[in-house]
Formats: sequence, C-alpha cells, structure tokens
Amino acid sequence: MLYCNSMRFYSLSDNKTIVKRLIEQYKNDESKIVQKSLISIVINILIFSIEENDFKNMDYYISFVNNIPTNPDIFFYKNIMEFFTYFIQYKNKKDKSALKYCNLIIKNISIAGMSKYAKELLEFKNKYQ
Repeated sequence: MLYCNSMRFYSLSDNKTIVKRLIEQYKNDESKIVQKSLISIVINILIFSIEENDFKNMDYYISFVNNIPTNPDIFFYKNIMEFFTYFIQYKNKKDKSALKYCNLIIKNISIAGMSKYAKELLEFKNKYQ
C-alpha cells in the first residue's frame, strides 16, 4: 500500500514496469490483503493512463483483475475497477454505452452511502470525458 500511495512520484512507464513485476510475483497469492493491494495499484495505473491518454497494454491489467474471484472482501475494489474499465472502453472506442455503466456504478456507490467517493468518480468522468 505504501507503493500505491507513492505511485505519482514515478512516470507512467516506470509504474507499468513496477506493477507488471508485482503482478507476476503475487498473481497466485490468495490473500485478500494482497489482492486488494494489487487491484488498488492496477486502478491507479488505469487512472494515470486515462490522465495521460495512454491506453497501451491495458488489457494485461484488466485481465489480471478479472481473473481474481469476486467476493465480499474485494467487491468494492472490483466495482471501482469496472468503472475504469468501462471508462477506458469509452475513451478507446467512443462507446457511449460504456458511460451508462460508469453512471450506474457511480449511482451504486452513492446509494451504498459513499456519496463523497461517488462525487469524485463523477468529477473524474466529467473531466476526462
């Protein structure tokens, strides 16, 4: 989690290299803490990629997270991952239906009582749309 919090100090390409190594090292670890950490790190990579409009090799990260089984402990992280996956789909293919899923995820997070986080996602979506 320390790395997750300091990722902004590295370039996107450096982060991609570091994250690929982390994924390869821990991809078979079944610890929920490790899985949450890896998903959080991947979410940061997706955020940085959107900010820099660089979507090369995103399938690698998305596929990795999709292969982690969803359970109550990591549902929130997988939900946020879906938001960014759909948002990247919109950015890459100009698929407006992907934005509908983003909006549903934002609504779901708000309904679940995390209105501040939902607002942050909405602001991010509006800024980079």
